[in-house]
Amino acid sequence: MTLAMMGWLAPNEWVAGRMRTRSEEIPMTVRPRSLIYEGPVAVLTDGLTGSSAEFMAAALQEIKRAGVVGTRTKGESLPAEYTTLPNGDVFLYAVMDFVTGEGKRLEGIGVAPDVEVALTQKSLLERRDLVLEAAVNWIDSQEYLPPTRQELSSGKAHSDRRVAHELNKKSVAKFLGFYLDEQNGRQYEMVYQDGTLAVRVPGLPDPLAFDPPDAEGYRTLQLNPVSRIRFNEDKDGNVVSYTAYVPGGEIVRPRIKNNPKR
Repeated sequence: MTLAMMGWLAPNEWVAGRMRTRSEEIPMTVRPRSLIYEGPVAVLTDGLTGSSAEFMAAALQEIKRAGVVGTRTKGESLPAEYTTLPNGDVFLYAVMDFVTGEGKRLEGIGVAPDVEVALTQKSLLERRDLVLEAAVNWIDSQEYLPPTRQELSSGKAHSDRRVAHELNKKSVAKFLGFYLDEQNGRQYEMVYQDGTLAVRVPGLPDPLAFDPPDAEGYRTLQLNPVSRIRFNEDKDGNVVSYTAYVPGGEIVRPRIKNNPKR
């Protein structure tokens, strides 16, 4: 989710961070969406800002795409998994190391704000949010020339991106449709959304986006970079299935007719 959100703010592709295990390194790549918000952005933080929120603040700060306003973040950003213990308690444990795009560690350190300001008892009693006020002032101080009304109505402001958007749609058209998980009977739909290929997962409200394929045809799930897929074609080039590579193994999901009975 974090990588997808930053895609709406990213004029260019960049590696926002890297997850590391003992045997591999997984880049967390942000790719621009079909339409980009180009105005100033402030990220509000405090001592409870951690995990993906902390990563996002650091990533946007490093490329000077946003100003961080508030106090230092929590310093807890390692990718983690959890398991349920015999007594019912939940045990959360780190499974990977993490550094930012510039190689900086956040664990135990956190992200220092560009504008440091904290809430106070006095301001809260006065129903004032000093951090929000500081963020608004910071945004107002930034130089930004927004598109004119004529540019927005004509589409000129985003014409180049719209061309790329249409090219992307043509490139993924043959993958769109329904695929069946034969183990549980659930159907997954490949769709084109916001300039990229995405999958509708049963039970989730929104499709999950994939990164573009690498040289070997693997597409990484933006929300969870340790999960990826690769489409399988027959001798005539028709897509017949895809293989999902997940931490627990591999799952082949064959393609089925469009608009099946659910």
